[in-house]
Amino acid sequence: MLTPAVRRKPAQLGLILLMIFGGFMLWCGNPVIWLWIGSQLTTSQSASFGPYALVAVGILASTTVTAMALARVNRAYERVSGTVPTVRVRLPWLRSLRDEPRARTLTVFDAIIVLSGVCGVTAAAVWFLFLAGSSLPGG
Repeated sequence: MLTPAVRRKPAQLGLILLMIFGGFMLWCGNPVIWLWIGSQLTTSQSASFGPYALVAVGILASTTVTAMALARVNRAYERVSGTVPTVRVRLPWLRSLRDEPRARTLTVFDAIIVLSGVCGVTAAAVWFLFLAGSSLPGG
């Protein structure tokens, strides 16, 4: 018979994988999908305002929905793993000069979001610098 801790491990792993997927969708997937949708709506190199507006609104809306979904997945992970999110903010003017700074613990969600953001920015930089080619005539 499996202990409750052993039964929770697959659920924790599944939620971590879902957070990783959501993090990459947040930074890479949503913009690429909406840029592709915008590119399918125009037949010329000089598009009208409509596709640009659709892409901008689509990226904003899908990023908001993805962030809200990631917050729900994080709350589910906290329930399954048994961690309680406690954030204590002590305003600077209420601190004693003798207080030691408290180290903030890094959560799985924090690490996933930061790493996926770094990977997204790196991928965009690599694409822009090496793969996009020149948009100048004759370049």
